[in-house]
Amino acid sequence: MHETDAIPAPALASINDAGLRHNAALSARATALTARFEAVPFSPWHRRARIVMGSATFLDAFDALSLAFVLPILIKLWGMTPAQVGLLIAASYVGQLVGALAFSRLAETFGRVRMAAMATTLMSVMSLACALTGNFWMLFACRLVQGIGVGGEMPVAATYISELLRAKAAAAISCSMS
Repeated sequence: MHETDAIPAPALASINDAGLRHNAALSARATALTARFEAVPFSPWHRRARIVMGSATFLDAFDALSLAFVLPILIKLWGMTPAQVGLLIAASYVGQLVGALAFSRLAETFGRVRMAAMATTLMSVMSLACALTGNFWMLFACRLVQGIGVGGEMPVAATYISELLRAKAAAAISCSMS
């Protein structure tokens, strides 16, 4: 029995080159939902959500700059080697990779707003913890965990903002965030 034999003829719209089934009814519902999103008027709620998510995204960029400004001082103060400097910089990026993968999946399960808030909270708390550290290894650990929050916030916020925008503006804003 072929995999398409079990599908009723009206439900089977087509099979593309990759062998994936397209259901015409599902496609029509998706089109109707998209049209409904496009018809919703822009409101203060939309503006507020974009400002909150945009501010959190700004803090992502600020995180990288803050280390760049403080690193020359820490190198002299703690006598850091070039290898330690590299580890400190890399810690945040490793955390961002973990955060992007984890929070993107969690956002699909528990909601974008909730996961963006959790990622931003993690990033903020760990930013304060970074400021209070007194040695390389504590700063390394804090930067690693902070990176998880930074990495988790960016893709979730970008997706959320693009969902709030009309189709014409979504591409432009999404491209400017990457």
